[in-house]
Amino acid sequence: MSTVQQVGQDYLAFLGARGLARSTIVTAQNVINHAARTWGDIEVSDIKPKHIDEFFIGRDWSQGTKNIYLIAIRNFLKYCRTHGYLLPDYDPTAGWKTRNVEKREKTWLTLPVLGALMDSTTHARDRAFIALGIYTFMRASEIINLKWKDMDLANNEIHIYRIKTKQADQLPICAELRYELVAWATYYHNECGKINPEWYVVPSRGPAPMRGVKGQRKLVPTGGPHPLRPTQRIGRPQRIVKEAMERLGIANKGDGCHVLRRSGARSLFEELRGQGYDGSARRVQSMLGHASVVTTELYLGIDNERRQRNEAIAGRVMFNGGVNPSANLQLPGKVAELTQD
Repeated sequence: MSTVQQVGQDYLAFLGARGLARSTIVTAQNVINHAARTWGDIEVSDIKPKHIDEFFIGRDWSQGTKNIYLIAIRNFLKYCRTHGYLLPDYDPTAGWKTRNVEKREKTWLTLPVLGALMDSTTHARDRAFIALGIYTFMRASEIINLKWKDMDLANNEIHIYRIKTKQADQLPICAELRYELVAWATYYHNECGKINPEWYVVPSRGPAPMRGVKGQRKLVPTGGPHPLRPTQRIGRPQRIVKEAMERLGIANKGDGCHVLRRSGARSLFEELRGQGYDGSARRVQSMLGHASVVTTELYLGIDNERRQRNEAIAGRVMFNGGVNPSANLQLPGKVAELTQD
């Protein structure tokens, strides 16, 4: 028996052995589970083009999601071909193509708004999470995996492992972040006791404590806050940012934790540029962990570069010793004469 679910489990183990990112493996698992629900747990050799049609038709997915799922299905089928579950030249996805996705404007938050985002949180854990995103530009996956042993407050450093690029790094703790971390550590200690180095810095929160009579199965919530669970990671960190944005009335347009990384990086870039620092892009590149400064420049937004270009040149002298600007004083009149019928 070589059903979709059975072969799918082998495929997921194969992806894990190759050291692929957890997000890639999760996407593959979601696709396999959805395929098994849609088709039934059929034999892989029985997959036909009609099954691919059934997978996509009638689904209320964005084009971007469809593209991701189509690529994931093709990778799974490629695995099936190379491992002998399908004929080497057989592709049930023939005729299906990824399509261009209209790029939407990215959400950029200014420093005052980022500060308001922290202030809008309803729990100290959420404030600490947002502060880490704003002042370190870490990805959500990097933040939720931080443990207290990674925090060196004595030397103002955070030791992290970048899952996406598979590199270790040491990030600086700025004064603003140090203030937030000390306040958070105090809260953490008061609730959980002496902090264990192996505990997560921003952990999951459990259900509200329950109160009941001994010997009875039915328990009644105390109505108290959800307690910290120091040994468990946050499951859906994007909710912290989305809910904070909603409280401020900011349309998140699908944004989550990445808006902190993007906005913090852009704010630092503009701050350094305003100070006349020539290596501003490279400084931000080192904070983001990008391999290339070109990637960082694209990440910061080409529209921002065009705006700064125009502000620096429009109406100003471009070349010292060039054309005398006073010679252009009569230009509007001359242009009007030349353009008259």
